[in-house]
Amino acid sequence: MKEITVKNLVNFRSKKSDGPKTTFAQNLKKAPISKEEEETEEASGGNYWVTSLSALGNSFRDNRPQIVVDKVADLEGRRNAATSEKTKNMHLRNIEVLDGYKTTKFWSWFPGDLRFLTISKEHRILDVKGLKIKALPKFVFEIGKKGSKQMGAILFVAQKGGFTEADLGMFADMLQRYLQLQYNNTHDVLWNHCLVVDVHNNNRVSCAQIMSGEVVSILEDTVEELLKFL
Repeated sequence: MKEITVKNLVNFRSKKSDGPKTTFAQNLKKAPISKEEEETEEASGGNYWVTSLSALGNSFRDNRPQIVVDKVADLEGRRNAATSEKTKNMHLRNIEVLDGYKTTKFWSWFPGDLRFLTISKEHRILDVKGLKIKALPKFVFEIGKKGSKQMGAILFVAQKGGFTEADLGMFADMLQRYLQLQYNNTHDVLWNHCLVVDVHNNNRVSCAQIMSGEVVSILEDTVEELLKFL
């Protein structure tokens, strides 16, 4: 069976009866992993959100909102030139996401300047109750003056209509597990600055909220239920 993503778990949870759950689980067994899933979980639906998520990632990395403004202008041009209504709607939805971040300086969310770290491939696939799940942060970074070992992380996620807090909690749980294994011995991880961001509504869940129980993770419960159908 292929390694699955948290988005797969979110989709499984959305099924309301055993029939659709069984079909979904069996499809997970046989479906080959796509390049989009391999490279970026944040896309959460293949290429549909890739333009807005890529622009937000670039804006975050450079701390430059103008990147978002420029991408909105680019997408408006693409939308006007598109002949397919489906393509027009895709561009419009990405524009609607980006409109909420035209003035956002992401680094203001953190208590200091950021220095980005290379994301190690080690521990990017984690075993949760016998199920192999991808743990893919977008950025990991040190915070503050050079030489500081304080660090944080961020993951942007998107899907039509946004995610519930419980869904975001599953992403944050996986992010926490990855960071715990990869960085806890070398850095002072600031768990309240390890964030999962739903780009549709700017809702955020931190790893600290998962660890304190403020947001209850349903990751293991969801995995256990999925395993019953595999």
